[in-house]
Amino acid sequence: LKILPYLYFFTFSINIFSIFYDGTEMLYFDKIPLYGICIISIGIALTVALVIRFYVAPKLQKSITNSVHLEDCKICPVAYVLPKENEQPLERETEIADGRVNCITQIKKFFKPETKEESQCIKLFNFLQIFSACFGGFAHGGNDVSNAIAPLISIWMLYHTNSVYSTDEGPTIWLLLYGAAGMVIGLWVLGHRVIYTVGEGLTELNAISGFCVELGSAFTVLFASKLGLPISTTHCKIGSVVFVGLLRWRKKVNFSTFRNIVLSWLITLPATGLFSAALVALLRKGL
Repeated sequence: LKILPYLYFFTFSINIFSIFYDGTEMLYFDKIPLYGICIISIGIALTVALVIRFYVAPKLQKSITNSVHLEDCKICPVAYVLPKENEQPLERETEIADGRVNCITQIKKFFKPETKEESQCIKLFNFLQIFSACFGGFAHGGNDVSNAIAPLISIWMLYHTNSVYSTDEGPTIWLLLYGAAGMVIGLWVLGHRVIYTVGEGLTELNAISGFCVELGSAFTVLFASKLGLPISTTHCKIGSVVFVGLLRWRKKVNFSTFRNIVLSWLITLPATGLFSAALVALLRKGL
């Protein structure tokens, strides 16, 4: 709980700074000087950190304390019905600790290995993971959507202005919205498969490791976007997931799935190039 405000401050400050720095001309973000961007980013992040420190953290601590007491006093929901003449007492494995009765079962130990983080600690990172996922979504829109829609915008500008360089941003905004709509529809129709592969097929993730994965990949994608480098958000997330899994528990990383993903990266580049070249050759012959 003590480090939670600092994590929120760090996450919000970097996210807000990346939005305003060298931002879009439509919202006049490019007119804001660097010191103004720093003041805005630090001010908003500091406000969020103070709210977390003096309002959210005490409520979380109280909630976690109550949940711990409830779990410690919980009795296994198992009942045995014995004949009336059987006077043998019921046996249940219990443990007395700090005046509370703890129910211990082998099933609970089996499904909760010692390598897992405490559930109370994971609860603290639930909202942080949500914010980092929004951060990753912003980075995804700033890089992958631009990569996908850039050829279409170039074709449109070449058709209407006879040049790929144009200062007219009106129609291109609609083309960007078209690309964003395509991303949403694709996520709705086929996104669940990739979500399962990245979220569960490579290694086991929780709120803590998910926060690290989202934040690390978002930083990488945003840095590349600021440099004008087209990279893949999926590649960054795969690398983050695998290395976080290696750091937490090496034996639980599915290297066979990771190998197949890397092979797909190597195959898709020449495959798409050959397919595009063949399509252009057919169009040239037909025209």
